[in-house]
Amino acid sequence: MGRTVLIVEDEANLAELLTDLLHSSGYEVVLTTAGRAAERTEEVDPAAIVLDYMMPGKNGIEVVTEIRKQVGSHMPPVMLVSGLSNIEELAKEARVDAFLRKPFDLDTFLGTVDRLAAGSG
Repeated sequence: MGRTVLIVEDEANLAELLTDLLHSSGYEVVLTTAGRAAERTEEVDPAAIVLDYMMPGKNGIEVVTEIRKQVGSHMPPVMLVSGLSNIEELAKEARVDAFLRKPFDLDTFLGTVDRLAAGSG
């Protein structure tokens, strides 16, 4: 895997901010929708996925389940992000590698992405 991060986020301003932050840290970024996340994961083989929990049509658990079905054992690490107070519980249910509650500190976000992309989950 390279230094590509797949972002599944429906808030355009946040997606743009995270893209700029990741680009400045040497990452390539691919933005996608909840409906195309599994397909795009297979296409770009990201080092990590940043996944919003609440999106139009599907929630984060549904999306991560689809990704697992699509890519099987090649599942990249996933960080779930949400403003919901029960994000830790949702992250456990989704069996993801990390979670952050919105609003989050950008340094914490970048540190978590770096850790996930390095393979230390």
